[in-house]
Order: sequence, then C-alpha cells, then structure tokens
Amino acid sequence: MASYVVNLIYVAVPGGFLAPTNPAEWAGVMVSTSPNFKIQAATGTSGPDGVFLEFPGFSDGMSAELVVGTPESPDTTTIIADYFRSGVITLPAESPQAGSPTGSAATVTYIPLTPGSQTFSEINSAAAQAMALQKSQGTLPTIPIPTEIQAILGGLSVGAILPQNMTVTGVTVGAAPVGSASQTAQVQITGTISVTEAYIFNTAYNFTYTLLVAMSPSHDGSNTGDLLTLTGSSPVFTCQDVPSAITAQVAPSMLSQVVSGLQAQFNALLVQAATSQLSENGRALTSTAVLSVQSVGVSSSGISLSLVIGDIFQGGWVSLLSVAMEPQPLFGVETAYTITVKGNGQALAGAEVSINPGLVPTKTNNYGVVQATMKLTNTTLVYNPKLGMVSVYTPPVLSVTAAGFQGYTQVLK
Repeated sequence: MASYVVNLIYVAVPGGFLAPTNPAEWAGVMVSTSPNFKIQAATGTSGPDGVFLEFPGFSDGMSAELVVGTPESPDTTTIIADYFRSGVITLPAESPQAGSPTGSAATVTYIPLTPGSQTFSEINSAAAQAMALQKSQGTLPTIPIPTEIQAILGGLSVGAILPQNMTVTGVTVGAAPVGSASQTAQVQITGTISVTEAYIFNTAYNFTYTLLVAMSPSHDGSNTGDLLTLTGSSPVFTCQDVPSAITAQVAPSMLSQVVSGLQAQFNALLVQAATSQLSENGRALTSTAVLSVQSVGVSSSGISLSLVIGDIFQGGWVSLLSVAMEPQPLFGVETAYTITVKGNGQALAGAEVSINPGLVPTKTNNYGVVQATMKLTNTTLVYNPKLGMVSVYTPPVLSVTAAGFQGYTQVLK
C-alpha cells in the first residue's frame, strides 16, 4: 500500500457555490470495487488552495470518494453528498503531482455546477422532448422482462400471456403523496408491452407503471456513470386487457428492472444538463473528469440538483475556442481570408491555425487573427485502375489549437 494525497482546489463558476473549506468538515474514503467498502479514512489539513486529504492506506485498483462528514467516522451515516468520485485509480504507487504538505499530491479541481430547481412541469416537458427525439431515432428505451416474471405471468394466465419487453414512450414526474419519505417523487411510466399469446401470437398492449422513487447521491466511486441512486417502492402496474389480479401480483417483481432503467435515463439526463451548462459557458469536460451529485432535493413543486466536477489528474474542464472564417470558403478561386480566434470571449494570440490542404500552421497575432490568401480545393485526383484518373471529394479541414483550450476542427464546405 502507498500514501495517496489529494489537494482540493475550489473553482466557482457562474451560478455555483463553494464547498466547505474547513478541513474538519471533510472526510475521504478509499473504496474497493465493491461499493461503499471502506478502506481508509483521510485526515484533512489546510493547503494553499483548499484542503489536503491524505490516504495512507491506498492500493492499486481502489477509487477515491471525498465526502462531507468527519475524519473519525466516514461511514454511511455521515455521508450526505458526493463531493467527488474518482473512478478506479491505477497506481503509480505515489500520487502523480507534488506540492502537498506531506509530499506528493493529486489535484482535484472542484467545480460546482448548479442546474438549479426545476418544476415538475419543466421536467416533464424536457422528458417529452427527449422521448420525441428518441422515437424519431428509433431508440426508445426498452425494459427487458426477466425470465422469472415471464414464468409468473405465464403461470397466472395459464400460458395465455408471456411478456417479452416493455417499450417506454412516456415518463412523467410529480409530487409524491403526502406522508411519503423525504426526497421522494412519484413517477409514471407509459408505453407498450410486447406479449406472446398462447405461445404463438405477438401482440403489443398499452401499459402504465406508477411508483414512488427516492433520490440520493450514488456514493459509487467505481461506476462514475451513476450520479444518482434511485430507490423504488409502492409499484402499481396496469396493462390493457390484463386482469388487475394478475398485474397486482407481477408489479413488485418488475420493480428492480423498472428502477434500473429509470436510473440510467435520469443519470444520462444529468450528464447532458452538465455538459450543456459547460458548453454555454464556453467549456467542455476533460477526459478524466467525473460528475457527482452534491445535493438533491425533492419538494411538492419540483426537484433541485447541484452537480460538481472532480478531476484527479487534470483541471476538470477545458475552455472551448471560438473560430470565425471570413469570407465563406470559395473553392478553386484565390481568395484573401481572415480567421479570428477567441478564447473565453477574448482575442487569443498565439493560437495555431492550419488548413489541410491550404495553410501551413500559422500563429494568430495579438488580435487573435490570421490573414492568408489561398486557393482552396475540395477535390483530389486519384487513379482508378478501371476508370483512370478520377476526381474524389476531399474537403479541406480547418484546425485550431491553443494551450489550455480544447482543439477545434471544422470541415470546410
């Protein structure tokens, strides 16, 4: 085992907020690939930018989770939020960067994202749009029916009904009934269920599946795609032409499959919301960034979420370049072009601009501009054994790179 040190650096973005900077309010947990198996607590000490957390019992293949709690008792009763989940870390034995009070340190850039509160009406509108897009693409989510449930339903119906899978066509979220557990919403799923009748005929029936869903941060340091954990209860299943006596018995058996599908959809929407917010601010996630849920709240009117970005190897996000080329490409005609590059809304000097074929790598001036006169081509002559020399469409590609920014490419048409 080796010592692994994490330096938490706090970076606020518009609409965000900072985490606690008091080391006593932080706890760290190293976990194995089994979720929530606690290996070693970390002790927080003040650093120049935030808080250092040292894990003296780190070994290969573990993952890091930094949470709110107390260093003496980082268990599930004190974990109230995911401030950072690293994913599985593969050694080098020591942390990859230097600079901590005790030696080497990995840097986690903590960047709060705040999608904010959304009413149930807003959530359902967004869900309907997502479903419409999936329908147009032929990618509506399906929920497979486990073999044991097929057997139960087949037995209850004396072989008349054998469900195969459920295709979801609509999801609506609303307030849970009065008296429900905290952080709980009511979810109604509608769609069609594919059924084999009498072992021969395939038929689709309309169904409705209603359940209560409790939401909480995942605390899963290994599966970084799980931001939220959903827990389902009180399922009610109705299906066209199927007696309620049968659906009532089957509904609880289907619960885990339904919740699993919902959880995947919810988490995908969260990732989309975070990347969209970053894009609006001219940023994109790094390849090693991990999104986590800092807090989730469910009220009678809607849901509020706060997300954070953690990155144990890089800065969490990179800025996006803004590139403009004037005039529009003219092929086969020698033309004077002006290419303007901006970063974070400001002219970017020293960015490297190239067009392949057409312009060798050229640096932008102090105004973020490259000016060049060239004759662009979008075809290439290629020898074909049967046809001889033929013209092949090969549009040129504009590329821009700059330190600290995500590279930009555009096919010129």
